[in-house]
Amino acid sequence: MPKKQQLSRPQPPSVTPERGIELLRRQQQRARQLLTNRPIDKGDYRGWQLTTRAHLVDSFGSDSPNVASVMNAGRLPDLLAEMPEEWWEEERASHLATQVKLLDSCIQQLEAKIEPEAVLEPIPASELDLASRHPKVAANCTMLFMTGEYESAVFNAMKCVEDEIRTRIRGDPTDIGIKLVSKAMGSQPPRLVFSKVDAEQDGAASLYRGAIAYLKNPRSHRFLDTSDTEKTLEILAFASLLMRMLDEATLEGA
Repeated sequence: MPKKQQLSRPQPPSVTPERGIELLRRQQQRARQLLTNRPIDKGDYRGWQLTTRAHLVDSFGSDSPNVASVMNAGRLPDLLAEMPEEWWEEERASHLATQVKLLDSCIQQLEAKIEPEAVLEPIPASELDLASRHPKVAANCTMLFMTGEYESAVFNAMKCVEDEIRTRIRGDPTDIGIKLVSKAMGSQPPRLVFSKVDAEQDGAASLYRGAIAYLKNPRSHRFLDTSDTEKTLEILAFASLLMRMLDEATLEGA
């Protein structure tokens, strides 16, 4: 009893799309050389076909329709052997030109399989703004801002300012709000000095009094509707400026 013929398993692709593109383009280049240097020898054409088929199988797998499509385009008709060599050469050239074009489609399919390079998502302008803020403001407000908790972000920013003033003058925990600002900057002589010019010193003190009175104190006593992203960023930027001014101020009368 004759043995049953075992069907061979399909061969899966064995090279990356990038490598497949390289191999098929090399075959295209070889084919164009054959077409340029005609006449095309029967052995050269047969060798090109064998190599091309192997590369197609490596790139797509043995059961891919691309293999049959390209190779069938190069199948020469079964005609009488007495046809002259010139006729066969014309057939080889015609089929080879068609196969080169079909390889273009195969290469395009491989290119589509290549994962595009990871595109770095642009950092939102808000994150860039926060990253450039004073370190203490950034540390205490960034997460709140990014999660949309604008009210808490503004309140924390002003608490940073208030706490920094208290720390710089070694104040008591009970030194808060406008009273703290007056103690640090309004006394004569002031403990924190921003300028030796009285008018400029008063102007700086007014910035802190206004910030605490208008931006922090109301949020200490009631909930406000803080939902404007740009306005919140501007308040955080203002708090960052106040913090940097404190960094640069000199401490006197300690």
